[in-house]
Order: sequence, then structure tokens, then C-alpha cells
Amino acid sequence: MRIGIDGTPLTIPFHCGQRHYLENLIFGLAKIDKRNKYVIFATKKVPIPNQKNFTLILIADKFPVFKRQLIMPLVARRQKLDVFHYPDVWRSVFFNFPKAITTLHDRAPSSSYPKWYESAKYTFMRKFNDFVRSLTLKNSSAVIVPSKFIAKDAAGLIQSKIPIIPIHHGVSSNFAVIKSIRKNNHFLAMADFSPRKNIFRIMEAYSLFLKKRQKKINLYIIISTSDPKKGILNKARELNILKFIKILEDVSLKQLVALYNKSLCLWVSGNYFKLWSHEGSGRRCGIFGKSQVDFSNKKLHRKNS
Repeated sequence: MRIGIDGTPLTIPFHCGQRHYLENLIFGLAKIDKRNKYVIFATKKVPIPNQKNFTLILIADKFPVFKRQLIMPLVARRQKLDVFHYPDVWRSVFFNFPKAITTLHDRAPSSSYPKWYESAKYTFMRKFNDFVRSLTLKNSSAVIVPSKFIAKDAAGLIQSKIPIIPIHHGVSSNFAVIKSIRKNNHFLAMADFSPRKNIFRIMEAYSLFLKKRQKKINLYIIISTSDPKKGILNKARELNILKFIKILEDVSLKQLVALYNKSLCLWVSGNYFKLWSHEGSGRRCGIFGKSQVDFSNKKLHRKNS
């Protein structure tokens, strides 16, 4: 079988979820499959497995608007592929060949970015994105999603009998469970400034946590140098938690693994404005004992996790 893969996320110049997803997918396939042929399409040279059954084909990048809508499908057609995998929903709406498998990572943008969808300034872009997203899913032979929750959203968009297959993302072997490791007195947080992974929501929840606990636990926040550090510090002063916050910049994978293993909990702001945490030992835990913090309506809810 000849399988095409849209390698566009591999060209993203910074670390992000879609790029990591595709990198792990391609190199994971290389470990388990030596028989099928894989053809990756990208606008520049990107790392691919050094195996005979993996090929990289470069496509023109002179017309960014059309490279995925027109150029990539036309180049892919010459390869006589059996199936094509799109790692996100921004595939061609003009061509529907060969059979397409699409990965849908997130729920509807209106849920993740409500302010963007309320602004009249972005009316055209909203309508275009919704059109492409809906038509892409409907033209797919199957849709892969990371959870049953996203599967429900996809079913609402597609409204047909197209298979929607939840495949949970794997965990890197670098983060293996270590039960005997000595824990430090800190939590670990990773987020950004977008509405769906907002660091300020984590800081708000952390400030509530400190008010409930006599024993204070520090919060380590990992950012890149491109992130506005000043905004985080100002927010920490506003919440009166500055002395408990430590900001770490450009952390390597080795450092991240060490911080993760020694932390008491990893705090993550979820896609639906809910806060959850994961113990370094590999067991699930909650904030304020066994609970979940929901900031969707600015009120604190306690739920069993």
C-alpha cells in the first residue's frame, strides 16, 4: 500500500502539538512497518525515517494559500497513492482523492476561542475556517480524534456515517513512571497565552490553592523566550503569589523530564477551561484534594476527578 502524508506541520519552526504529533506518528510507523510505502509531502526538507519505505517529496511554496488546496493534491495524484493522511483539518476542499484520513485535534474553534468568534473583525476568516473544517471532515473516509469528547464534536460537524475513531495520544518513554524518586516541593505548569491553554488561569487556580493550604508549595512555570515574561510577573503580583513563582526559560527535554519527575503535580489548563493535574508518579490527582477546578464561568466547582 502507498500512503501519502501531509508533512506541512513538520515545517512549523517552533515546537507545537501538531508538529509533535506528526513527528511521533511518522517515526512510530517506521518502527513497526517496513512493508508499506510512505510518501511525505512538505515545502522544505524535514527529518523523516532513514528507511527505503519512506520518501520525501518537496512541493512549491510560492503560493501559500494554494499549496494545500491545489498544489499538494495535484502532486499527490501523480504518486498513485491508496490513502492520504491529513494530520489536521486544513486539507483541500477541491480535490477528494485518494481516500483521505483526517486527524481532528481540537473541538470547534468557537469553543476554544470564543472572543475571536464574537468579533466582527474576523467574520470572513471565521466563515472560511468553518467552511473548510466542515467540508474537510465530510469528505474524509475516516476521522481520527484524541478522545471520545472530541468525537462527539466531530459527529456534530459531520452528521453522517463516516467512521470517527478515538485514538489516545501516547506518552513519551522519557516520562516513564519512577516510584522511588524523591519529590521536590514544587508544582510544574506548562501553558501559553491562548484562551484554551491559558497560563493566567493556572495562576488563578494556584492562588486559590495557596489560600486553602498552610504548607506553601512553589509553582514552576516553563515558557520560551518569545513569551512575555513581564505579563506573568505582573499577574503574579496582582494575585500576591510572586514569591512562590519561578519562571524557567528554554528548558531542554532532559531538564523537563527532571522537573516533571521531581514535581508533586503537573498542572495543565485544558482545552475547555478546566484545570487538571497529573502526579509525577503517574497517578491522577486533583486540585484541592480530589477535585477539579472549572473557570468557565469564573466560579469554583468541586468535582470528583
